Amino acid sequence: MWLMTCFGCFSVVRKPGDVEEGMLTVCGRVRADLEALRKTYLRNAGPVIDMERADCRYRMRVPDRDFGEALSRIVDEIDYSDFKSAVDTRQGWARHDIYEQVACVLRQLYCCDQQEKQVERTPV
Repeated sequence: MWLMTCFGCFSVVRKPGDVEEGMLTVCGRVRADLEALRKTYLRNAGPVIDMERADCRYRMRVPDRDFGEALSRIVDEIDYSDFKSAVDTRQGWARHDIYEQVACVLRQLYCCDQQEKQVERTPV
C-alpha cells in the first residue's frame, strides 16, 4: 500500500516473516518521514533501518494492529479540503511539486477506467 500524507510518503508491505510475527514493514525514501510517523503515531515501531541499496532506503517494522490504529488516527486528523495545498503549507513547495507529479502520472488511470467500461459494454 502506498500512503501519501501531509507529513510523509510511505510504502506498507508484509515482508517474509512479518505475518508470523504480526508485523508490517513501513518503507520510505526520506528518513525524516519515517521518524515523523514513528514519533507521532507509532511509538512501538522498531528503529528506522537504513538499507542503502534498497528501492525504499529506509524501513521500520511495526505491529500490524498498531499501524491500523495509527491509520485511524491519521484519518481522524485530516483538517484540509485540498491535499496538495496542505502538503505545500506543511512540507513546502518542493514536496508539493513531487506529489503533483505523482498525481499527473496517476491521471493516466482514467484511460484504464475507459477501457474497462468498453470491455463491460462489449456483447459476448
